[in-house]
Amino acid sequence: MTSASASPPSTVPSTTTTSSVELLPTPPSRPDANADPETPDAAAADDDDDPIVESYHVLLKPELPAHQQLLVLQHPNRNVDYLGGATELRLKPASGMVELDMPLGHGASYDRAKGVNWGKALAQANASRSGGAHGLAGGFGVGA
Repeated sequence: MTSASASPPSTVPSTTTTSSVELLPTPPSRPDANADPETPDAAAADDDDDPIVESYHVLLKPELPAHQQLLVLQHPNRNVDYLGGATELRLKPASGMVELDMPLGHGASYDRAKGVNWGKALAQANASRSGGAHGLAGGFGVGA
């Protein structure tokens, strides 16, 4: 968890925090007895390939000042045993882009095939950057 101010920092260590954060599991929701099961929202929820399995309320103690924001970032390919932190965070508030540099371990939890695919996407994004792509974020959707 990292907090960042509204003006983008050049380097934010992963241990920087401005507030204590308490995560509480959200109680399970009960289905609405009056809901129509044939509504588009209900049908879309049944067809979801990536359902939300758990949600959390985030309580900040004390509240963040108005000029600060809290970013909660999760690395989906990170092994729980690897506790290395972020080395750099770049935030572009106007566009909403966040770039986070994380060291990669090349041990048993490293997936070489994904690394090769991401490297190709990065190379393609860098090659098309002059055409107005959004860097790394612009390369993952090309040719997919």
